[in-house]
Parts: sequence; structure tokens; C-alpha cells
Amino acid sequence: MSRVRRHGWALGLALWLLTGCSLTLAAPPPAGEIPFRTRPEPTPTPTLLPVEARPSPRPVATATIAGEVRNGTLQAPASGVTVTLYALMDASPVFSQTARTQADGTFRLEGVPVYPGAVYLPTAEWQGVVYPAAHPLTLTAGSALTVSLTVFERAADPSAIHVDQVHWILQPLGDRLLVTEVWVYSNRGATTYGGVDQLGLIFFLPPGAANLQIPGEEGGVRYRLEGDRLIDTAPIPPGTGYQAAFGYELPLARAQMLRLRSIYPVARWSLLIAGGALEATGLEVRDLGTRSLGDTVYRLYDVVPPPPGGATEVALRPRSAGPRWLSLAGILGGAGLAIGLLTLRRRMQS
Repeated sequence: MSRVRRHGWALGLALWLLTGCSLTLAAPPPAGEIPFRTRPEPTPTPTLLPVEARPSPRPVATATIAGEVRNGTLQAPASGVTVTLYALMDASPVFSQTARTQADGTFRLEGVPVYPGAVYLPTAEWQGVVYPAAHPLTLTAGSALTVSLTVFERAADPSAIHVDQVHWILQPLGDRLLVTEVWVYSNRGATTYGGVDQLGLIFFLPPGAANLQIPGEEGGVRYRLEGDRLIDTAPIPPGTGYQAAFGYELPLARAQMLRLRSIYPVARWSLLIAGGALEATGLEVRDLGTRSLGDTVYRLYDVVPPPPGGATEVALRPRSAGPRWLSLAGILGGAGLAIGLLTLRRRMQS
């Protein structure tokens, strides 16, 4: 890679659109209010700053939180698990309290300060992975709440990872090809894959890929590059509907043959090509015609996914003289296509 860019809000928009409640051609959220997530966990663990560095508001009362932590892999109570309760105001922590589970998996937090307007997030940490509660809590004076948390054993075996959908969105721009990849995948096993000291989820980048964009990767700690492999080191607990998205540029001269590769089994793979400059061909490619989304016309293709560890080749060839009016809007359009991506799929199936 020649350089890495990690400020691609357009890819963040793509993820927000894929995970949001409405997938229509509605206007995007106002600037500064575009959420995204690369792991659709019920409640993401906050990025915490030292509690001591923040002036704490005054509590108005105290409450008690008790509960149980179960090991979802062993289907048994989880003993020795670290449970931490965070009080958050305006997404910033103002208080934390920690306990460890007993032999029967139970824990109890007493004297928890009640802050007006605060939400409380219980988390359980096991084998280096933090598992947040499904929903944050609201405390009132004297309340006694019961919480259930689930943790899983970790494993290095990726055999439970299955990719449900892959979408490649291609935008020709002069002598370059802008590529956005959106992956939707699941962990169908009973153990957490990846995380600390483990390999993680692997995506392959084609030769010549440059200007990599990864939403939310400002710190550069979650993803790493090893040759042609982009590795997501975040743990993947059992569950469905996980998403990842990233984008890059290819020299158009080196994009005449694309190799679609995956270590994991893939159920569906699609290509969407903006404009009329290029078309995809190949034995495993099916042309589904054009679709209009906003002011842009895309040609939609279904591609037979490669077997795990294999590759499917797709040839790109000129269809006609490509438009030269594309500018920065071309980059943003690749991610913005996610506004209608799943809507297109539903229309095709109906």
C-alpha cells in the first residue's frame, strides 16, 4: 500500500445505512450525526478515559445491582469473571465499580451512586474479551436491578465464520477504479474467534491497491496490514449480522481481471459498477441489468462465490467511453450506494 487514509466518512455512512432501521433513498443524516459500526454488538463498549480526569457530578442516591454471568460455550455459570459497571453521562464515564463473580456465577454491586440523567453499562471481561450487556440501565433512588451477562470461551479455529453477503461497489474515475467492499458475516459456533494474540478476520486486497480507507480506524490499532492481507483483530463472539467495510483505489490498467478471494464460505457475492464505462464478464458472472439509484446508474452482477480458500476471476472490459465528470462525488458515491443496496436485493427477490 502506498499510503493509508483512515478518515473515510463515506464508508461510515455505508455501514450506518446497512445497519440502520430504514434502507430507503431518504436524505442522509445531518453532518456530524453519521454513526457507523463495524461490529453490530447490542451496545458497544465505550472508549473510556480515566474517571479521575473528569469532575464527577453529585449523586442523589444509591442503588444496588446484582446478577449472574453465564458461560455460553459451556452452558454453565461463569466464576472468576470481572464485572465492571460504568456510569455514562453524555457518552463520558463519570463512575465505575468492579466485582468478580462467585463460584455460582453471581455478583453484587452495592452503593452504586445514582446520577440524574446517567446511563449505566455493565460489562463482563473474560479471557481478554469484554462483553457488554444487551442494553444500558437507568437507575433510580433505592432501585435494585438484576442483570444477566454472557461470556464465551475463545478459540483460534475460524471454521464457524460464515460470510452471508459480499458487495463490491466499483466506480471508474479517470485512470483509477474506486472500490468499496462491504462484508456481512456470522459466527455460527459457540466460541469467540479472534481477539488478543489471535489471527483475526482476514480480507485480501488486490495487487496495486492504494489509499485504503477504514471507517473508525483513526488510532490504527484494530486493523493491520500483512502483505496483501487486511486483518481485523477485533474478537467475534457467536452471533449474526456482523459487518465490515473498507475502500481503496486500483489503477484501472491493473483492474482488468479481479480475483474474488475468501478464506471463509460465502453465500452470496455481488458486483455493482457505476456508469456505463465497464462491464463484468466471466463464467461465474450473471448480469442482472441496470438499476438507478439517485442520479447514478449501476449495473448489477451476481458472482458465484469462490470455495473457501479459492478464488473466482471476473474480467472487466470497456463497455463504452466512460464519463469524465466524476470527481470527489465518485468516491462518496461508492459508499452512498449502500442506501439502496439491500433494497435492490429485496426488489430482485420479489
